[in-house]
Amino acid sequence: IEDENTPAPGADAFRWFFYASSPPWTNTRHSLRNVRTLQKDFQVKLRNVYSFFTIYANIDGWSPLRPGARPVAERSLLDRFIVGELNLTVRKVRQALDDYLVYEAAGALLELVEALSNWYVRRSRSRFWGPGLGQDKCDAYATLYEVLVAVSKLSAPFTPFFGEEMYQNLVVEAHVTDAPESVHLSEYPRADEAAIDERLSQDVAAVRDIVSLGLSVRTANRLKVRQPLGRADVVLNDGAMLARVGAYEEPIKEELNVRELRLMHPGHELGAVSFRLKPNFRALGPRLGKNVQAVKQALEGAEGRALHAQLAKEGRVTLQVAGEKMDFGPEETAVSVGAAEG
Repeated sequence: IEDENTPAPGADAFRWFFYASSPPWTNTRHSLRNVRTLQKDFQVKLRNVYSFFTIYANIDGWSPLRPGARPVAERSLLDRFIVGELNLTVRKVRQALDDYLVYEAAGALLELVEALSNWYVRRSRSRFWGPGLGQDKCDAYATLYEVLVAVSKLSAPFTPFFGEEMYQNLVVEAHVTDAPESVHLSEYPRADEAAIDERLSQDVAAVRDIVSLGLSVRTANRLKVRQPLGRADVVLNDGAMLARVGAYEEPIKEELNVRELRLMHPGHELGAVSFRLKPNFRALGPRLGKNVQAVKQALEGAEGRALHAQLAKEGRVTLQVAGEKMDFGPEETAVSVGAAEG
């Protein structure tokens, strides 16, 4: 129930709702509550980042006209990551809009703002809070400024009023040389392919997934993040990714507030997880008919860890079903993984 005394969301919020709420081929459930929910996910998060930047840039007297930032390739890992994400998003948004896929373009913008707010800025706060204007701090200001200006241009067709507000403050009022007088007169951004690091993007995405899963485990067990824990066990299905994620051990421990991080992969998970195999009824039905229930019982009665290891090593599992020896491939079974008891 809406409070009549609460002002309705603005024009940008309504526009964003119709772009980002659902694909055009599905029904849209419209309400002011839904408009505000999507507004929080995009405009409010973006405004918070924008406000964070302007507050601290004014305190330090930083200006985009001030030299001092290094080339992107020489900046910190965090800076290179968010610049790469920006250019990946530019690529996705341009392609989506060229194909008239507005919902997909809005989704790409949403993901960028989420990464900017909940990873880059949060992980970089100490850089902005440090004394003086050292090299790393100048790099951080320049990086955040460049991303915000690009986002103001990217989002201008979606949220034209806030895009213009950001652009006027960040570019026009900052007296940037030869800048168009409006965001809507600016060239739409083009991706800088040289700034994209696909491997770095994949690594940070894996790290963020681990952190998200770890925080959800804390929430499920009512363990607040400020309470330190002894260890977090992480099992990665991809052995190659394990070594890459290991380079981010300290950020993961900080985000999860644990003293030790133990990275493992199937076969070397040290009892941290349990495995269960279930039959794929659609694949096994035509082959076994009514005997498929016997297969289900055989899989449930077998030791899941051993079956999973055999499946990974040999590409099949062997079971005794109704007195007969049968082999089952990966397409005929489904593996479920869960945390071991305790």
